[in-house]
Amino acid sequence: MQHEERELMDSVPLCDSKGLLNPESIGFARSPLVVSNLKGQFMKKKRWNYWCIYGEDLLFSTTIIHLDHKAICQIYILDYETQRFYEKHLTLPLGRRIKMPEQPLDSIKFIHEQLTVQFVHLQGETHLSVTIPDFDNEVLHADLHIIHPDKDESLNVVIPKSRDTFHFTSKHAILPTGGFVKIGGRRYDFNPYYSFAIHDYGRGVWNSMAEWKWGLASQRTGGKRVGLNLGGGWTDGTGLTENAVFVEGKMYKIHEDVLFTGTDENLLNPWKIRTKFSEDVSLTFKPFFQRQTLDQYFIRKMSVSQMVGYYHGKIRLPNGQVLPIRQMLGSVLQRIDQ
Repeated sequence: MQHEERELMDSVPLCDSKGLLNPESIGFARSPLVVSNLKGQFMKKKRWNYWCIYGEDLLFSTTIIHLDHKAICQIYILDYETQRFYEKHLTLPLGRRIKMPEQPLDSIKFIHEQLTVQFVHLQGETHLSVTIPDFDNEVLHADLHIIHPDKDESLNVVIPKSRDTFHFTSKHAILPTGGFVKIGGRRYDFNPYYSFAIHDYGRGVWNSMAEWKWGLASQRTGGKRVGLNLGGGWTDGTGLTENAVFVEGKMYKIHEDVLFTGTDENLLNPWKIRTKFSEDVSLTFKPFFQRQTLDQYFIRKMSVSQMVGYYHGKIRLPNGQVLPIRQMLGSVLQRIDQ
């Protein structure tokens, strides 16, 4: 064990009355115990709700982001077989009408004449609906029902850099998903036995510059629901990690940094993903698709690359069990703020 991470057992606010990091919130939890009561620090706060659903034929993703001075909604699809990719995004200056919730599973809406996105959580299920009249010159309608099994654990971590620079993330993986996405005359059906959603809820106050990598996957492997959440960069030097493996809803925390080794010149080359000091995580990620975005705000730039591909290798769980990973569909995201 590289890090002795404190496990939170009770509900706690993320910030104090001045908007600074509450030291009592630092640590990790197996359920969303941290209340994201961000305040003050204008132009430094970042909030997002990200959903990524891996279906049998289609990757579907939608995100609502608030950066204090603007709100952004992004929707994109990737057809694995044809590699048809299309992304739609809309920016609202200031974004005053977009209310970002303080709890990971609270409902949220982004409504505009160009698109409507709603995440509504009710009775153990998130109803994700998206309607876009013009999505690559076609009408897109998504109606997805994401199941949150009662006993499933999630990964919740507060990462401290300083009292005024910190981040809370709540990761929910291997969530069975049913429903459909229809684009023009093509309909993609999602079977909850094989289709799984990942939810990334982020709330924090960031530096002007940040870089991180995030590996994620959720799939049925060997008859079991298995999910990966591996992070690097942002957590380095904090004494905490965002690393965990999910098996049938149980979260196995990895108390060690994970290193991502790729080729900066060509992100589609294979990646090596390893724990820093042990062989607990030993994976190769082989991408077959790359998504690239660049967002300019004021004098700063944010670059995000998402590679979609397959994980191979093995992971040793804390109980000593070795979990083989074979042809596991997932992604690696790399973000650079400048």
